[in-house]
Amino acid sequence: NKLADTNGFLKDLSVTSGDTSYEFTPSFDKETNEYTVYVPANVTKVKLAAHAESSTAIVAGLGEEYIKFEDNIFNVVVTSEAGVVNTYVVNVYKQYDLTLNSLTITDTDLDEELELTPAFNSNTNEYTINVPSTVNNINVDAIMNATNVNMTGKGDYQLVAGANVIEITVYGDDDSRNTYTITINKEISTNNFLKSLVVEEGPLDKEFVNTTSSYKVVVPNR
Repeated sequence: NKLADTNGFLKDLSVTSGDTSYEFTPSFDKETNEYTVYVPANVTKVKLAAHAESSTAIVAGLGEEYIKFEDNIFNVVVTSEAGVVNTYVVNVYKQYDLTLNSLTITDTDLDEELELTPAFNSNTNEYTINVPSTVNNINVDAIMNATNVNMTGKGDYQLVAGANVIEITVYGDDDSRNTYTITINKEISTNNFLKSLVVEEGPLDKEFVNTTSSYKVVVPNR
């Protein structure tokens, strides 16, 4: 009598959504039984497909499955002709969308939008703005692409001379994070002139001019 086949290995294993096939970590090997697959936030369901090495083995756990955010654990079970059971565990991890839809920096004193370099793109994380020394107060506003994530870094800021680094961080419930960094370079002022000069004891001997550094004040006798 022919002995029953004990081969319970898979020949291949895949996770797809439409025409997109997702990469396994680690890469598929028939003797490796646990994998992680990362899929983007817009994927609502995936299809698990596989073929057994032996034509007499039975594979269960295949087909389309709806997924939620974070962990989705699926078991693909191979049962050999001899009854040997071999289970492959596939952890499909649905990632949060941690991108911004818009990012706006405004000079709040003048109510003017400041120009980002480069222009905003949700996949670009670092920006620079150069402003004159007269810009003192700004507002940072941002809108996220997803509604099920959180954000820090929005609000009002007071600038100092030199580099001002502001971070906008979008994060999910799994503590995954995506940070956008804006460096605002405020020009260092070389203006060391007075705007006005008043002496309580008496008037200046001549009209104040900010480029004139010498004055006399006649103080009356008391």
